[in-house]
Amino acid sequence: MPFARTGYDRGMIARFVPILLFALVLAGDVNADAVSRQGQRREISRSSTLARSAARSAKQGKLDVAADEFEKAQLRMEALAVGKVDSRLNKLFARAVGLLRQVHQQLGEAGVTLRPLELPEGDPEEGTQGPTRKGRGRREKGSERKQVSFSEEVAPLLVAKCRRCHIEARKGGFSLATYVDLLSGSDEAGMVVVRGKAASSVMIDLVASGEMPRGPDRVTPQELELLVRWVNQGAQNDATTTTVPLVELAGMSSEEDPPERRQVEPAQAATGDETVRFALEIAPVLAEACTGCHGSRRARAEFNLTTFQGLWEGGESGPPVAAGNPEQSLLLMRLKGEGGDRMPLDRDPLPAEVIARIETWIREGAHFDGARRSDSLTRMNTLARADAASPEELSGMRKDLALQKWRLAIPDEQARTIETEWFLITGNLPLAQLTELGQFAENQVQQVTKLFRHPEDQPWLKSRMTILACAHRYDYSEFGIMVEQREVPASWRGHWGYDGVDAYAVIHPARHGEFDNSVLVGQQVAGVYVAAQGYGRLPRWFVEGAARAAAAKLDSGDARVKTWEKQIPAAITRLQKPDDFIQGKLSLELEGLLAYGFVRNLLKKPTKVQKLLSEVGHGTEFDTAFTRIYRAAPAELAAVWLERIRR
Repeated sequence: MPFARTGYDRGMIARFVPILLFALVLAGDVNADAVSRQGQRREISRSSTLARSAARSAKQGKLDVAADEFEKAQLRMEALAVGKVDSRLNKLFARAVGLLRQVHQQLGEAGVTLRPLELPEGDPEEGTQGPTRKGRGRREKGSERKQVSFSEEVAPLLVAKCRRCHIEARKGGFSLATYVDLLSGSDEAGMVVVRGKAASSVMIDLVASGEMPRGPDRVTPQELELLVRWVNQGAQNDATTTTVPLVELAGMSSEEDPPERRQVEPAQAATGDETVRFALEIAPVLAEACTGCHGSRRARAEFNLTTFQGLWEGGESGPPVAAGNPEQSLLLMRLKGEGGDRMPLDRDPLPAEVIARIETWIREGAHFDGARRSDSLTRMNTLARADAASPEELSGMRKDLALQKWRLAIPDEQARTIETEWFLITGNLPLAQLTELGQFAENQVQQVTKLFRHPEDQPWLKSRMTILACAHRYDYSEFGIMVEQREVPASWRGHWGYDGVDAYAVIHPARHGEFDNSVLVGQQVAGVYVAAQGYGRLPRWFVEGAARAAAAKLDSGDARVKTWEKQIPAAITRLQKPDDFIQGKLSLELEGLLAYGFVRNLLKKPTKVQKLLSEVGHGTEFDTAFTRIYRAAPAELAAVWLERIRR
């Protein structure tokens, strides 16, 4: 319980703080490793994370939680201030102090009683969001124990509040049409629901702040509390499948009283004969010049230009593009200053040659050459550039992305980098260990491609894969939180990522031989390989299962593989239905364990797996391809597999 809420004398508290801090170090509440530079860096970063979490909790009205979180952050920083902070961390420490001062003030304005913040002066960190709600939040007794039903409580709420923008449309690149869409997140913000972590979920943050939903039908405090409980309970789905439309769960038809929407003929796909490509040449212009006013949040005139779909449907003035007829296209008229204000408003006009390029695109039929109409224009352009890039150019893009990720996750440590034929390895490990990891990776490519029957005359990837190697568990965890906006399971030592442009892995290698690092690297190589073969269209459970199955093939005696084998029987007991791990109803670790067992069984016939990868890579839906190849749906085959194990 925070000191200021106990009723004790503040002066007496202040006199005992140094003694208490020392006791906390011994007890483990403040990291005893804080005497080292690495330990100090971890404490500073953890304090900042706690302070930001306190701000989010206060914004959600959970002021008791906010006070407790801030007290922990304050204790950690005061423990550091009592000693001597390493001079190389001065800038980081000053930023953290500034952040705590800002949040301390914001919490006070929100009605939270805190003890004085006695820390050295620091420059405030920009961009921290403070609380907006007054009063002290209270948790309803027993509210966390009652399991919230997604199908009966959450889905009807989302349909009632969000249908127009995120079910009937996909504003901001975010769809709520199905449970899978919800957990997939948005093109702009990425993952918006962090299972078990409402305080870290963008969706909860936007609802709590009042930014969403727009319009008169706001979310009530009781409804917000329901959403928070659902996320904190793991954001579980109790529907029959993860792909059933939310409108059906809510007891509605998708045609029942839909919001008014214009019926617009869909844009035709590009033929390849066009002289102007939308994704490569038009999308970046519109993204840079127009989304300031016509972005996903409070788009002017209800005209959202963040996606091709938004451009094509238009806003209050109707569809702005008349395919084949630039003279009748409102978009072109406004760019030229005809029929109203010249766009972009209050900015320099677009260069004549750029307007001419847009005019040519419209005259040639305004064809669409992207992957998905709901992709953000920025991502669409990035994918187009990756597709058009040479292997060397794509390798440079991936290198830049890797270094950006590193600076975001571990800003105060300079990464070392080595390059091999197929890999860029960067991290805070010694160069000798990074070199060893690179050798492991190169060797495992041959094993992985052989396992999955990859054609010998074709490269396994278009360009280099990046591996970010973290010396400490804390660094690895921070990567998940800061870069991927999620918490990685405690048992993980590595994971992969692939989105069509980036192809990477993040690992925390063994330091004392507790498992084989070459197998850890091989697992991530396999994950990226399988994901790339499906062009990012394969479900994550399948890719993760294939990656773990590959690790088991590489060395069935590896300590991590043996642990997975031992844990599968217990994981099976957590299933309510055989396909829970397919439908996203389990934690990431349980999902990975069961997917491993299932896909390992599929790999007994590797030719079929390779055929599945090929069909999905050529555009066939995963479930369709799977059912055709195995003559059973994934859920049906999973039930057969489980029945065999249980015998």
